[in-house]
Amino acid sequence: MTAPRVVLVDDTEDLRLLMRIALRRAGYEVVGEAGDGAAGIEVARTELPDLVVLDLSMPVMDGLEALPHIRAALPDATIVVMSGFGSAQMGEKAIAGGADGYLQKGAPLASVVAYLGAAMDRRGGVTTELLTTAQVRHGTLTPQLRDVRPADVVVAVLAGRYDAGVEVTDERLVHADPLRLEQMLNNLLSNARKYGRPPVDVRVRPAGPCVAIDVADHGDGVPEHFRDRLFQEFERADTSTVTGAGLGLHVVRTLAEAQGGTATYAPGPAGGAVFTIELPAV
Repeated sequence: MTAPRVVLVDDTEDLRLLMRIALRRAGYEVVGEAGDGAAGIEVARTELPDLVVLDLSMPVMDGLEALPHIRAALPDATIVVMSGFGSAQMGEKAIAGGADGYLQKGAPLASVVAYLGAAMDRRGGVTTELLTTAQVRHGTLTPQLRDVRPADVVVAVLAGRYDAGVEVTDERLVHADPLRLEQMLNNLLSNARKYGRPPVDVRVRPAGPCVAIDVADHGDGVPEHFRDRLFQEFERADTSTVTGAGLGLHVVRTLAEAQGGTATYAPGPAGGAVFTIELPAV
């Protein structure tokens, strides 16, 4: 298998060196570097990489100005923007400009490399998770709440995408953002498919004043020593062989809490993992 070709565009030479070492250790080939946006465009056009890591704040030409030129030259490449600003609005501008992902500087290099790999596997697939995390951190997340029947959202998410059984014993409505609820369920179902084993079951059931949605698989479950870190940002179990950025469960919990609910984990009664979202019933 050919190593993915990478171009690094950042005006901090030391950071480029660290990124180059980390990427090469992870099996990538760094084929070009640049210290400003204008030079980055030329390197990208010359090397035609699979992945471009682009800083936002640079001399001569900044990343946002260079981004559409790089995207035009590399329509099929993955472009991930890195920034020290930590602004959700900045991330939204990067995505609108053609980036596939947005990553705040300061994350551990191992997490950065994992995120880049996930972005290449699913162009844009982890963008929503990064932006959601940034919005929660900076207080700019505003769920659009309305009365929603969780069972209807479950059926819509499963349709044609996931092979899972469904059991509904609670038809009550919850006051939630249907798009965010769909995002949460997609994260849990994707995790069940990647880390667990079939069959996967989704249960919508009463939990006192809340409606609970369980996503259960029949895999090995979560190692006991890792359970207290399970919902933390950029955390992945050291026993996992599946690549990922370690954001999905963190996003599920923060979104649940933003809508007045909770997200929890419990081992299944016969093994496997059971992840539960609880939202207050109307």
